Amino acid sequence: MEIFKKYMCVCMLCLMAAGVHAQQRYDHISSVGLSAPIYRSEVAQKYPFDMEGTVYAYSDEFETGSVVYNGKEYFGVLLNLNSHRDELQLKVREGEVILSLKKTLVSRFAMGEREFVNISGENAVDGLKAGYYEVLHDGKYMLVKKHWKNVTETGDMITGEIKKKFSSRKRHYLLADGKVHAFKDCKGLASCFKEMKGEMKVYMKAHRGFPEDEIMQGIMEIAEKGEDRR
Repeated sequence: MEIFKKYMCVCMLCLMAAGVHAQQRYDHISSVGLSAPIYRSEVAQKYPFDMEGTVYAYSDEFETGSVVYNGKEYFGVLLNLNSHRDELQLKVREGEVILSLKKTLVSRFAMGEREFVNISGENAVDGLKAGYYEVLHDGKYMLVKKHWKNVTETGDMITGEIKKKFSSRKRHYLLADGKVHAFKDCKGLASCFKEMKGEMKVYMKAHRGFPEDEIMQGIMEIAEKGEDRR
């Protein structure tokens, strides 16, 4: 009986340890708090001027997401992508402090439903500038989107006041057969698949008015199915 009790104690301890490990795996921040290595990053630099628009890829709102940082995946963190500096930023939940994550330690991250990858270093691709790219499709082919923010200045002829504004730019890239194809719109993407261009043209016509990225993802599904039929 005593041996059985000892055995049960060992089993309970193992189960408890497994539970702790699972918690660290799926919600690392809740278990280690601000002592996590990801929070040892530098405070993001503020802009020394007032501006119109946003420096971020989509909006000023930080979204709950995940990030692989220095080989460890963190969940439940507040993230946003500064597209002017190509900088992934993290907001500390306990305050308004915004940190800048070291790019060389970031492998990939997700903000809400959007996924991003750091194409640089060991993951560098010839023909693509190193940096963060949004992943729209990842299969036999890979479709990524690059976000930029540029600063433009406008002057008031009456007051002489100079206003600064962030303007958005984007570019899509198709990675196929070891090559990079840059294009501006859905027609440009379809032109990369000449054998399926007709089918893709019908699809684009049927989905006119849909969000551009959504149409591109549909085009990629057609391309993948076309490869399977070969």
